[in-house]
Amino acid sequence: MATLASNVDARAEETGGQVDSGARRRRLFDLGAVLVYVLGAFYVTARLWFDLDHRIQASNEQDHGFFQFVLTNAARSLVHLDNPLFSSQINVPDGVNMMANTSILGLAIPLAPVTLLFGVNVSYTLLVMIALSANATAWYWLFSRHLVTSRAAAFIAALFCGFAPGFVSQANGHPNVAGQFMVPIILYWVAKLRTSERPWRTGIVLGLLITYQAFINEEVLLFIAITGLIMTLVYGVSHRDEFRRILKPAVTGLGVAAGVALLLLAYPLWFQFFGPQHYGAVPALSVTYYSDLGSYFSYASESLAGAPFRDRGLHAHPAEENAYFGWPLLILCAVTTVLLWRNVLVRIAAAVGLVFGSLSLGPMIKIYGHNTGLHSPFSLINELPVLESIVPVRLAIMVTPAVAVLLALALDKVITAPRTVGGPRVLWYAGFAAALLPIMPTPLPARDVPAAPAFVTQGMWKQYVGPGDSVVTVPLANIGNLAAQRWSAQVDLDMPIAGGYFLGPARSSDPRARALYGQPSRPTAELLDLEARTGKVPVITDADRRNIVADLRHWHAGVVILGDVKNRDILLSTMRELLGPPQFVGGVWMWDVRSMVKG
Repeated sequence: MATLASNVDARAEETGGQVDSGARRRRLFDLGAVLVYVLGAFYVTARLWFDLDHRIQASNEQDHGFFQFVLTNAARSLVHLDNPLFSSQINVPDGVNMMANTSILGLAIPLAPVTLLFGVNVSYTLLVMIALSANATAWYWLFSRHLVTSRAAAFIAALFCGFAPGFVSQANGHPNVAGQFMVPIILYWVAKLRTSERPWRTGIVLGLLITYQAFINEEVLLFIAITGLIMTLVYGVSHRDEFRRILKPAVTGLGVAAGVALLLLAYPLWFQFFGPQHYGAVPALSVTYYSDLGSYFSYASESLAGAPFRDRGLHAHPAEENAYFGWPLLILCAVTTVLLWRNVLVRIAAAVGLVFGSLSLGPMIKIYGHNTGLHSPFSLINELPVLESIVPVRLAIMVTPAVAVLLALALDKVITAPRTVGGPRVLWYAGFAAALLPIMPTPLPARDVPAAPAFVTQGMWKQYVGPGDSVVTVPLANIGNLAAQRWSAQVDLDMPIAGGYFLGPARSSDPRARALYGQPSRPTAELLDLEARTGKVPVITDADRRNIVADLRHWHAGVVILGDVKNRDILLSTMRELLGPPQFVGGVWMWDVRSMVKG
């Protein structure tokens, strides 16, 4: 990869006295750029910061609650010297394989002091801020040091890359996907193998970086590998002679990198695929999310030109609006690609964008909800091992850095063009404004939730729950009822709960069976969940009374509680029939079931 910016700095040093002032201006610009990125991340998360104790992300409260659990588990593992790859504090008695979930240990462990000192609400919101601002900062480093000569071009392109619609959408509960700051760093070290005189040393660094990314998100690591392959193929076709010359040291470096990563990840990967509570593949629902081709020409919910999320004929999730670039930006990218085609980086960016964009369409191409009947390239790979677990819509996220590279190169050409080129320069600036202003982000939506009851926060549950026992909430904690999981996270996971939201095995005889969101269903959990969702009062039978005893024994229940949840009064009536009269303690209705479970 050409180091144009470094060469400019070197030339500046030859001018003697002008170096200090020039270097100082560049450093000030760099600091200003990072500050803007941090302020931008604060702006996007502002609705959470202004009421941390009672706010959750309205567009994806399920994953918000899950990552609160993840952050707290990492902090707890340090305090108690527990295995961070497994948690026994939710889904009692089976627990959760954290390596088989998105444990994001690469960020959760460094944030553990924040979690322990200031609470998980602070560390979660800070995590989202870090994801967005670190993305932009990392890409600014790559652009300004190794891609373009203009700091302004690098700043704008990196600002887009950090706060593009896809990354802002992923910040709705997916900080593991939004936080892709390792992508430019890893790709830089892959490109560095081209000129490295000590490929084994470069390979060691690359292996360490790959290992770290694996503890943030493995899916993104797979995307990086695909991107690296595309880079290599395009470069090899464009520079055949040089490619043959560098092939041996590059293979050496990649081999060393793979060896280092496999050595360091051997136990975590074994634990993920063969440890307790492992599973075969992600849930079937996940792989049904794809990018409608029309989404590339539309604007996202959290963009200035976007509309609130609703069924617009585009199959998506509010946290998976990964395309949504709009017509002006796509036209700008197409024009840039044609005009700068001789630049190998433009060809690489165009290839990356087209490959990931076409794969993101899923097995069949749809346009604004209309099934064209045409197969997309994804249909050729969707049944291959590993690739079968890809969520197709997330492939679109890698189109963003490809677009950012095109923006950086085009802006650099315009900014550094001779001053005599006046009219075309103005037209180009107008084109950039028309393409980028409509996709500027808006603050992420948030909503208020009831505070955790005193029964939880003051530890009243402890007198009912012994070692190995659990607190059972009504309804049972699951993907649609995250209150109990949030409560547990707010007390450092000291309160063990039955159920929860996580990925776990379906207990199928097929070792390749897809996972479930949560534990396998039990009769009582189904009964109460249906009542909580619909408000319909069931007819309680003797079979229901027998089922609840069996289920409470399975969950090692010490106490059952009903807090401030939807359809609370209806659920209370049902629970009275099942377990008898409760006590109202610490803001919850409570049933002491120890004698029933252990009798």
